[in-house]
Order: sequence, then C-alpha cells, then structure tokens
Amino acid sequence: MGIGLPPTHPSVAAHANLVLVRDALARVEAAMEGAGYDYTQYLPMPEDDMAILIAALGQKKYDGVVIGFGVRGSSELTPWFEQLLNTIAEHSPGTKFMFNTPESPLTAVEAVQRWFPAAPAQ
Repeated sequence: MGIGLPPTHPSVAAHANLVLVRDALARVEAAMEGAGYDYTQYLPMPEDDMAILIAALGQKKYDGVVIGFGVRGSSELTPWFEQLLNTIAEHSPGTKFMFNTPESPLTAVEAVQRWFPAAPAQ
C-alpha cells in the first residue's frame, strides 16, 4: 500500500502541478505493478476518519506500506503522520514501513525493493 496526500490537498496544490502529480502517481502504480508488486494507493485527506484506513487494512494483508514525503515532510502534518503509523501498527501487525525520498514519488519503488527484493529470474 502506498499512502500519500491527494493531488488536491492544499500543500500539494501549492507546490506542484495537478496534472504532473496525477501522472507521477500513475507512474508509481505502473512501476510497482511492472516490478511484480500488488500495490494499492490510498490518498486520504488528513481530516478523513481513520476508520477508512482501518477498513482498508482489514480487507487484505499488507506486507508493507510506503508513506510519501508529502505526508512526512510537513511539520503541520506530523500529528497525522504519527496517527497513520500507529493505526497501521495496531491494525496490521508486522507491516513494514517504507519511505520514498523528496526527489521523486518514483523512489517509492526503490523503497519497496529494499525490503522486498524481486525474486531472481529463472
């Protein structure tokens, strides 16, 4: 699972082009699928009820969750970031936490590969 801010969130919209953000999210999803990962994007607003995330975590087992820099990089979102981490830890025990870098959302693929390397080709 990848958790990030939606392209319409004010902190995203203030710093990035909406079309480019949507394109980057689509490229991350395609890259994850192309690398063989079962990847779901979850793009909540900070004011969304955590029950939505809890329900998503209850629908299937997630081995790992990538949390985007937009969530982690804003001091005003730190309490929400902590809430996300603690909710995931409580409702999906054993899930690995991974983080992309500020340079590009596509570094989410590298983050997943650090913890879940692809199987060698045979």
